Amino acid sequence: MSRSRRAARKRSRSQSRKARRKQEGWFRHSFIRSLGGIVALGTLCIITLTGGIIFFQYDLRAARYDMDAVGRIPIETRVPDANGGLIGYLHGENMGKPVPLESISPHFIEALLAREDSRFYHHNGIDKFGVVRAWIRNAKEKRTVQGASTITMQLSRMTYGLTGQTMERKLLEMAIARRIEKRYSKEEILSHYVNRVFLGTGMNGIEQAAQGYFAKSAAELTVPEAAMIAGVIRAPNGFSPFRHYETALREMRSTLRRMENEGVISKKETEQYLKARPLVQPQDRWMKMLRQHSKVSGQKHGISGR
Repeated sequence: MSRSRRAARKRSRSQSRKARRKQEGWFRHSFIRSLGGIVALGTLCIITLTGGIIFFQYDLRAARYDMDAVGRIPIETRVPDANGGLIGYLHGENMGKPVPLESISPHFIEALLAREDSRFYHHNGIDKFGVVRAWIRNAKEKRTVQGASTITMQLSRMTYGLTGQTMERKLLEMAIARRIEKRYSKEEILSHYVNRVFLGTGMNGIEQAAQGYFAKSAAELTVPEAAMIAGVIRAPNGFSPFRHYETALREMRSTLRRMENEGVISKKETEQYLKARPLVQPQDRWMKMLRQHSKVSGQKHGISGR
């Protein structure tokens, strides 16, 4: 056999071995990828099934709560004195009558949604995108810097006095929020929220806050005033315009920028409103009004000092 023919046969055998090794490698990698896919799918199914069982359990717990309570005026509110002490509690109708959404400045509704729940009209009480977004940001910061509570979840917390920051409380809050969404329309939920939310210094609801901070009705609030009140919600004492005006101003500006991001005010309007410094009435004036109301209510209906 000539030298050239032997060399050609040798090259052929070498190419065949390489082809077999390549084919074996492809099958091996393909099997590993398939196995990885099966494991991932199985893990996802287990997580989904476990999550479903857990949420079903909390849904059963949520079913025990009276959904009619969402639409009732809160039973009582604290009445503080000038030094932050406690005079007593106002009950039922003494807290002030709820105001319909039509009697509230649309600026406040826009500020509220931009600040607290921009996807309010697009979720069923739980904002899944918000949960993922908050989880990613908190994981990056390695601390809790963003929450994922929707307005409906906050309403469930306020209505039933859910306290604490445990996972158990959060899951129950979510389950109740879903039931609230099934029972009430979005407009009803929004109305119950704005009339119930605590806004600092004995103020429950937007009408009391408008009267307390700016001595005007909720219908008359300007954009900066509405943004300032919306900025109070997360920390009614820490962000109070009475106690920490510059902090309240910072939160107002943050809310205004969110409103711009949501497209409810223009960039030019934002620049204009950012320069505003809303005139807050003296706290003593509001406290005097509240104490006078407490005195009248106490004589007429009885005020508890428990």
